[in-house]
Amino acid sequence: MSYFVYILECSDKSLYTGITIDINKRLKEHNTSDKGAKYTKARRPVKLVYFEKSPTRSSASKREYEIKKMSRIKKIQLIDKEKALYNNFWSFSPLIVVGRIDLIKYDYLLSILNFPAPNKNIAIEPKI
Repeated sequence: MSYFVYILECSDKSLYTGITIDINKRLKEHNTSDKGAKYTKARRPVKLVYFEKSPTRSSASKREYEIKKMSRIKKIQLIDKEKALYNNFWSFSPLIVVGRIDLIKYDYLLSILNFPAPNKNIAIEPKI
């Protein structure tokens, strides 16, 4: 079972870090149910701005702790770096960048955002 470490941006622009096995379910809980964290309940709506996959709960908890210790500036840099990877991804074929980006993570992100996954058998020409 895989775990995810995630960062949410709250309505007051503060950042919340947590771990889960189901990002969609957890995001919904943060926004609508009493199961969301106490911190986010008072700062709804929240939106997912970053996530990464971890193989075990232990590794996810350790990474969550590392991220929570980061300054706000470092967290924003982490988020921006990930956004840049995904923005650049649209310019190249997934077959070319398979070493740089976890395609499972990419497909999972597309499903969260309700975007159809591109046909991975078709090479996409780089934008110039």
